[in-house]
Amino acid sequence: MEEIYINAKHESRESRILTNQPGPRSSERRFHGAVVLSLSLLSVLLLAGIIVLGVHLHGSAAELSIVKANLTERIRISDDKFSSLTEERDLLKAKLAETTKDWDRLQRLFKRMHCSAAELSTVKAILTERIRISDDKFSSLTEKRDLLKATLAETTNDRDRLQRLSKRMNDSAAEFSIVKANLTERIRISDDKFSSLTEERDLLKAKLAETTKYWDRLQRLSKRKKTCPEGWRMFSCTCYFISTEPKSWEQAREDCRAREADLVIIDSPEEQTFLSGFISTFTWIGLSDREEEGVWKWVDGTPLNLTYWAEKQPDNGGGDPKFGEEDCAHLGHDGSAHWNDMPCGSVLRWICEEMA
Repeated sequence: MEEIYINAKHESRESRILTNQPGPRSSERRFHGAVVLSLSLLSVLLLAGIIVLGVHLHGSAAELSIVKANLTERIRISDDKFSSLTEERDLLKAKLAETTKDWDRLQRLFKRMHCSAAELSTVKAILTERIRISDDKFSSLTEKRDLLKATLAETTNDRDRLQRLSKRMNDSAAEFSIVKANLTERIRISDDKFSSLTEERDLLKAKLAETTKYWDRLQRLSKRKKTCPEGWRMFSCTCYFISTEPKSWEQAREDCRAREADLVIIDSPEEQTFLSGFISTFTWIGLSDREEEGVWKWVDGTPLNLTYWAEKQPDNGGGDPKFGEEDCAHLGHDGSAHWNDMPCGSVLRWICEEMA
């Protein structure tokens, strides 16, 4: 557009000049008008061409990117090939230099030999022999190489077998460790059970021995006439001795044993009622929890089933330090003669019991 403007100015200037010149004015005006029209059409065509070219270039941008990527990849491949060819070239140069040196040595050697046919024959024979020896050595080396390859293959197979065997041994060792641990645990459990059974056996043996002694005493007593010693009272084929002096629970039991009896065991309501009828003070009975706190047993080892504890008893002293541990039981002297716990060192009267 700027060119059109300049041309228009130029044409106006020329038109002014031409108006001052003599000649036919109408033909000059038509000429200038044609020129202006041509220039305008040319400008329009150029503008349209530029627009079309811009659209074409915009559409070709993607294709140019693809072409650029392809060319970049080809350049990279070419660079790699060039690097490879450069390395081959360097190797060939090195080999050429070495070959040149060998050729020079051969030329010097040839000059030294003075081109003598006899010497050449000798050298040829020597070289032939050396070549034969080299061939023999090469054949021998080839055989050795084949043997080494075979040995290597066999060794590789042996190694693979050893690795598999080692893996199996490791797996077997792990299984053996697990089995060993399980067996060890079972043996430990068996030992614990055996120890427990051994303890039970010993307890049963002790109880059996005590029961046997008691049974023998019962048998001896059964052969006697069912009467009680002097000073004893009978109830349901059983004799009871009530002391007149107080002693500790252990001393009272020793006194009963000296009389071939033991502290009384109350195992029926009738016996409880009988004893409640003639005691007038606290009286020891054969019941204690000295072996294990809270587990009351009779003197023959039988557990406590029938109970006549007083209210809130046993209380083991109620936690009062001045009373201490109350591990032995006694009868009260009320109408029902309820039981109570008291320290075993307390001095009370007691009741012994034996079969009539």
